Amino acid sequence: MAPQSQLLPLTLQILSHRHTSGCHFSTAPSPVSPLSKDVLFDEHGAPDQVLRVVDVPPIHLGDHDVCVRMLATPIDPSDINR
Repeated sequence: MAPQSQLLPLTLQILSHRHTSGCHFSTAPSPVSPLSKDVLFDEHGAPDQVLRVVDVPPIHLGDHDVCVRMLATPIDPSDINR
């Protein structure tokens, strides 16, 4: 994982690329969600030592389900400081 000092510039680079490339979406139904990634931690410690990125397998979407693509989310300090 990238050191914390590199995360913000990397995030800004991703966001600026996304902004300049336009927003693309599809309303076509798909029975399966796209491959996703999760950032997990199981213990306390420095982020570069305890965070890990894992692939999340696609899940079947029901007739009334919606798959929302998230580009970025904040980290709630209460999740880290337990």
